[in-house]
Amino acid sequence: MATIILRYVDDGWLVRWRSSSSEEFAATREAFKAILPLWDRYWDPDAFDGKGGWWVRYSVLDQVSHLFENYWEVRGPLEQQHQLHFEQKQRAARAQRIREETLRRMREHGAAGRQRSQRQRKKPEQQKTRPQPKREEVQLPKTVAEAFKILHLTPPVTASDVKRAYRQQARQCHPDHGGSHAAMVGVNAAYELALAACQ
Repeated sequence: MATIILRYVDDGWLVRWRSSSSEEFAATREAFKAILPLWDRYWDPDAFDGKGGWWVRYSVLDQVSHLFENYWEVRGPLEQQHQLHFEQKQRAARAQRIREETLRRMREHGAAGRQRSQRQRKKPEQQKTRPQPKREEVQLPKTVAEAFKILHLTPPVTASDVKRAYRQQARQCHPDHGGSHAAMVGVNAAYELALAACQ
């Protein structure tokens, strides 16, 4: 029986095999080609550092597993590596989305502040000297449950539920609408924590 050599690529597998005789090698090749249709496989001469190999669609490789004595021993560790790589990519993408959303909110908040400053400069006679407010203590959520409590959410929730609750709380807690800076910071932190938990 032949022994398989596998490499994982983005949308499938690269496959080669070895056998004890040329007759067995040829028989394995014919069985391999008979089982897998043309649209699920093709010969790639650049695979395996120029030695060549078959590209096989990811979902159909199991159909030829019986042709190779070491199929599951070889595929198992590769599947684990692929899963780890996939999870790392998902975490990185989620972190990037959170960073982009935070930057977007910061830019929006900065633009609103600049507009207020321009309005105030145009009407200096209407400005009143305000006493400096006391610095409030900011309470940040430490767990997802605390984040849900701040946003008035009850699990299970979706990302759209989190966003809807965040907008509602932000309207109430924003300093421009009678809220406080500390409350707004807490709502922002709760939003990021809850959104990350839903993704």
